[in-house]
Amino acid sequence: MKAKKEHVKFTYPEADAYVDWLVENEGVWWRGSSRFKERHDLIRSYAATSGITYVRLLAWYENQRDAYKKLKNELGKSGAPRRKLSEHQEWLLRCFRFYDAVIRSDAVVSQPLKNLSRQPEEVESDQEEDQEGGTQDLEAIEHDAALVSTSNPDTSQPPKKKSKKTTRDEDEQALLRELRDSIQATTEIIKTFAPRPPPTN
Repeated sequence: MKAKKEHVKFTYPEADAYVDWLVENEGVWWRGSSRFKERHDLIRSYAATSGITYVRLLAWYENQRDAYKKLKNELGKSGAPRRKLSEHQEWLLRCFRFYDAVIRSDAVVSQPLKNLSRQPEEVESDQEEDQEGGTQDLEAIEHDAALVSTSNPDTSQPPKKKSKKTTRDEDEQALLRELRDSIQATTEIIKTFAPRPPPTN
């Protein structure tokens, strides 16, 4: 069971002096301070000069800190009290404003990340939608490609290969032409060697 905190009362001059010291020594209440680990030693040093025991100083600070946090929570975002505040509550709101930075910092840290707060079903649903969308996009691309290939036939394709029969016929025709030309050339040569008829008187 958590021990009940000791109820400690200070006079207003004592409280004002202690608050002024707290404002100047943020290592007592600010976790981001490099001296936060020394907060108890800091309070002991103030106890040595103020004549108030360390136990009473620590208990009073923790009581006032918790009371201020509770009061700020009751006031909410508007900051307007729902009921008339006591003299001590008004003093708290006026003198413990330095602790607002800690309250804001704690509120930011305690907020869960939006992505981590999502349900697993929502994440799986998003993945399924992405997969379906990717399939639909692929089908659309393939469809568009088919339309393009139909409307714009590719004219850069190489000509079809000729059949073996066509090639053989062309080779025979070429050979016949060469033979014919060769026969004509031979005939012309023979004519040059043929005896000429004698001249007539």
